[in-house]
Amino acid sequence: MNRQQTGVALLVVLMILAIMAALATEMTLRFQVSLKRTGYTTSRLEQNGLVGIAEQQAVRILQQDLKDNAKYTSPDQYWAQPQEIVLPDDQTVRWHLVDEQSCFNLNVLAAVPEDSLDVEPYSVQTFRALLENSGVDGGRADTLIDSIADFIDSDEIPRRAGAESEYYHTQDVPHDNANAPFVAVSELKSIQGMTPALYQTLAPSLCALPTTELKINISTLTAQNASLLAAMFNNVISIKDVEMLFANRSTQTWQNPVQLAAYLEKSFPGREKDFAAAKGIITTFSHFFRLETEVQQDDGRQYFTSQLEYDEKKKKVFIVTRRAGSYEHIKGSL
Repeated sequence: MNRQQTGVALLVVLMILAIMAALATEMTLRFQVSLKRTGYTTSRLEQNGLVGIAEQQAVRILQQDLKDNAKYTSPDQYWAQPQEIVLPDDQTVRWHLVDEQSCFNLNVLAAVPEDSLDVEPYSVQTFRALLENSGVDGGRADTLIDSIADFIDSDEIPRRAGAESEYYHTQDVPHDNANAPFVAVSELKSIQGMTPALYQTLAPSLCALPTTELKINISTLTAQNASLLAAMFNNVISIKDVEMLFANRSTQTWQNPVQLAAYLEKSFPGREKDFAAAKGIITTFSHFFRLETEVQQDDGRQYFTSQLEYDEKKKKVFIVTRRAGSYEHIKGSL
């Protein structure tokens, strides 16, 4: 073999070695990626299993409490107490349930009249009063209310002060109007007339439930809900007066809407008609709940939020949805 042939053979050998090295590197990278994916999948399966434990226990406790207390849902009951399970391998599951009817359900605004001359249902009047307590009234309130109603309804015909897709196509981030019920309070951020400051003020008093009925559980309200409770009475009593009611509340008085109305009529004479009108949206029993779960493992903590609904006819609690992330994270990012 001459020198030229030897050089060619050596070059071929070097090329083969280079190709083999490249293939080996690629195979190593693929193996590492596959290993990470397997580890991630295994971790998620473990997390889902742990969340499942929390959901099963929460459903069992809540279901029993609702059966035992068929007319009164209270934060003093066992379902509302934080729970924790410590498992082997340094795994901990913590969870707590939150009443989802201690808030104003945005989807009731589907009942906003299309004709501005029609009388607003009391539920819509309540939201208008809540806006007033947040510093919004007059034309701006009309814009928000009509725009929310347009967000929910299925057509593309804007109400007098509302907005449909044609308006939203002109915004900095063009998008179609949902034309469907709210699934998250954070969707309110995109509504015509909404600002970040107003959203931060309103959001704690709001929820998005899969119903167009407004029933607010007065038994689970706290002093932080003073603005909402005042709005439920169409602001005929001030927020300060409501805060005083919470400070002096009697558990028995708040277990029954009729008793609460009688107590208010006695404390604020001359407002009987206003308090009577609010009875239609007051309840002391809840059907919707939120489960917040924290899973702690060696690699850190993960949070999950599940939506639960109680079927009164079947006497059973059902898990409707589960999402990764804490409620505050979900509320702010959707």
